[in-house]
Amino acid sequence: MLTKKHAETYEHFKEYIKYGDLLYPKNGFYEALENSIRKVILQDLSALRNTNIKYETDIYKFLYLIVRSLSYQTNYSSISRELDVSKAMAIRIVKDLEETGIITSND
Repeated sequence: MLTKKHAETYEHFKEYIKYGDLLYPKNGFYEALENSIRKVILQDLSALRNTNIKYETDIYKFLYLIVRSLSYQTNYSSISRELDVSKAMAIRIVKDLEETGIITSND
């Protein structure tokens, strides 16, 4: 009886296990994710501090570094070299992205 009552929910549970709890459509997932990230970068980060186009571009470059690497290790010196920014700016970028929840560290 209980199985029959919740059978329709099981399909949703299997989907949850496979995809997680993101509220993004299956079709257009990457576009929705990109829009969410863009909103965080353009709106939420500007609420944290004054931002400019270069800072936003550096954040996108940093995210690209992460996604093109199998296991990206945060090394502020290498980040600053890759982005052509100061080490202080590399630290700021990482900390800001951690604060927004876009990235997490394994400290």
